[in-house]
Amino acid sequence: MNRAKRKELSRAASLIFEAGGILQSIAEAEEEAYENLPEGIQSSERGEAFAEASDALYEQAEALEGVWEEIGEMI
Repeated sequence: MNRAKRKELSRAASLIFEAGGILQSIAEAEEEAYENLPEGIQSSERGEAFAEASDALYEQAEALEGVWEEIGEMI
């Protein structure tokens, strides 16, 4: 792999890392919103939606971290 391609991969890795951080922040905010709901609402459809969104965002952030690590190994 030549220098230009490694530079582009490095740029892509940086963007992926940033995106993962954004997803992580949103997941934390959703989790906090869920935890601040009254118990009755937590077990409601609305509360479950907060929890599901948070879980899905954490999973996607982890997936991006894996992609970021794999790209780092290539560079």
